[in-house]
Amino acid sequence: MEREGENLNPKERKALEKATGLAPEKLSGDLLEKHDGDILVENIRHLIDGLPHGQKKEFAAKLGVDVTTVSRWIGGAQRPTKKKLEEIGKYFGLPPGTDLDSEAIFLWTEPISESQMKSWITENIQKADGKTLKEVFPALKRLLKK
Repeated sequence: MEREGENLNPKERKALEKATGLAPEKLSGDLLEKHDGDILVENIRHLIDGLPHGQKKEFAAKLGVDVTTVSRWIGGAQRPTKKKLEEIGKYFGLPPGTDLDSEAIFLWTEPISESQMKSWITENIQKADGKTLKEVFPALKRLLKK
């Protein structure tokens, strides 16, 4: 981030404050250096927190692990294997090659999980004016038609 985060919009600033636990005036410089947490643990916590209520068990089952194993990952008591990390990335639709050990996806401002994407779409549709809705509706209708 350059010069005290002046390029952040309020939503990005709020997301970074939540993800890092840093006060607004501390959102400058190297956030990873200031954020003394384990990147992998923070990433896993961020991804799992984005799941809809009750889907942690489904997530664990899909990965072939017990839900207590997922809890250990979240708490940092256990680390997923490289294969499980790849499966986690696929489950959440992360770009291929995303390294959960070193890439701070918990600082990404774009929605990652399905529930985050739905929330983003809903929020932005609610904010759209009539002209914008008329412009995007035909495309949305075609894309979402089952």
